[in-house]
Amino acid sequence: MRRYNKWMLLIGLSAVVFGCGQSSPQSSLDWEPSRTDSEQYAYLWPQDLEDKFLFGTSIINVEGPIPGALDFKVDPFVTTLSVNEEKGTLEVLADKDVVLSFDVEKKGTRFEVDFASAGNDLQFNNFISVVAGRTAVGSRDGVWLSTKKPTVTFIDQDNDTVVVNVEHTVQQGILGTDDQGNRLLRRLFSRAESKVTVRVWLKRLKSLPQIGGTKIKTVQQGLDKDIGFFASSMKFPFADQLPIQRFAIGDVQDAQPSITFYLKDFPERFAKVAKEAVLSWNKAFDGNQTIKVAIAPDHIDVGDPRYYVIKWFSRLDAGLRRLGVAKAIVNPLDGLVIGGGIYIAGTDFVEKFEARAAYTEEVQGHQIKPTVTFGGVNFARVEGENPIIPFLMGSGQSSEKYIDDYYSFVFTHELGHVFGLRHNFRASTVPTANGDSVSVMDYMSRPQSVTGPAAYDIAAIRWGYYNETPAQKIPFCRDEDISENWDCNLHDSGNPVNYVLRSLIDGADFISQVPVPIESPFIVSGMIRPLHLAKKIHRLQKQLPEAVQETVSLKLRKAYQRILSMTPHEDLEGKELEIVKNNVENVKSFLIENQ
Repeated sequence: MRRYNKWMLLIGLSAVVFGCGQSSPQSSLDWEPSRTDSEQYAYLWPQDLEDKFLFGTSIINVEGPIPGALDFKVDPFVTTLSVNEEKGTLEVLADKDVVLSFDVEKKGTRFEVDFASAGNDLQFNNFISVVAGRTAVGSRDGVWLSTKKPTVTFIDQDNDTVVVNVEHTVQQGILGTDDQGNRLLRRLFSRAESKVTVRVWLKRLKSLPQIGGTKIKTVQQGLDKDIGFFASSMKFPFADQLPIQRFAIGDVQDAQPSITFYLKDFPERFAKVAKEAVLSWNKAFDGNQTIKVAIAPDHIDVGDPRYYVIKWFSRLDAGLRRLGVAKAIVNPLDGLVIGGGIYIAGTDFVEKFEARAAYTEEVQGHQIKPTVTFGGVNFARVEGENPIIPFLMGSGQSSEKYIDDYYSFVFTHELGHVFGLRHNFRASTVPTANGDSVSVMDYMSRPQSVTGPAAYDIAAIRWGYYNETPAQKIPFCRDEDISENWDCNLHDSGNPVNYVLRSLIDGADFISQVPVPIESPFIVSGMIRPLHLAKKIHRLQKQLPEAVQETVSLKLRKAYQRILSMTPHEDLEGKELEIVKNNVENVKSFLIENQ
């Protein structure tokens, strides 16, 4: 029997080199396991050992410098439980292999389980490659080292569910191997300690709603209609043949009349925005009360297989790399979404948006008003984010509304993922009233112009949940289609060729006109997108109609040369001229280095 270590929950989850660090002496990691200080235990009964469960885990909170920690989760897998009385452990089994184990003591007729004990010993095996299907970031040998006894901080248990929070105090380190093949700690990235809360759960399989055999749809059936759903498990190479991810509403056997999303730790201002975004999805489902929203009570949190939670994280951008991350808990057997959450990066990102708004106001308040258009959008007229220069908000819009609308898009987009929808990066090629996209699952040039699910999103939900065939197909492509399809792109609008030509030319005009210092390369990083898109279209020009291939190629080369040959506006002089001259040179260098 292949056996994996008891410290799996934290080994290699998401280790990243942090800071310079200093080398530490080599030391053996064969430390003795010890019972935790926990005073909270979960309980199982003998009959529980006869049932099948879903097992899953995720990180739900971080205090300290652990980049990307909140991105981690283990997709649920079917398990049986076994008590090894000789070793005094409860073993979690997958295909008869011991995936991990917990200390257990028999108390009368039931078993007392110490869920914190999974982090007590330091036998190093790669939990990610075995269970989670991920490798450590930054170094193949990167790990998290538990420096103190883990502590159970929360337990919630009912007849069919066990949910346990275990808090670990950790440092990040690099492993090595000695001449005898023993694992050694080579050095620590940083001596700073961090706290990581890992949520572990079990859910009795037979307690879950049933979709019904004839109601199960496969991913491939959706693709045949140009509709993209996530599969019940994305780990398998032939995921397109698996069931789609979906909730137990609509045409399933054990249909629920409604589902409720709980808002956790939201500031009042953004709670209002989130509520509107959640309720906007009712337009895709039957009735106006299918999708509900409420403020989460204290005991409800993300990572629980019984609830759907949207959580606002503050001061955790080091742990959450993106503005929003959807983490649905899905039954791998039939694709049923049984719980999960959406992680929202809050306070730090709000401050970044406020800085973007301040930069915009500085540009707009200058005596030389930008009159060019950006990707077809007139800067001086249209409300919304400029699709070319990321730090330009748009005119006629307050910074508060800009930020609220941007978050509204994030909430709506991530909810789409939880409902099962994948990205559709071809949706922006369909003309719309606001000039953006017919799907909230696209990455748009002006995300804050979104007002809820659009035509594609509604059609996809109607097929996935109600088996309604769309009246007409809407252009569709997935993430894996981007590199080899000229019209499958992120952050564009309308015809990709026209968009990239306008973007490069108008962006160059803006940079050569506006005498406001560009202090960060990120401010002009938006120019990189159309530049890369231009190169991709040139590489794939054979996909274009033959009659326009040569013309498009020539125009793209001219637009690129326009950037390389841009000079400060002729009306500038003195200090303003120096500012723009410096901006122009910095942008040229930045684009050349990143092309």
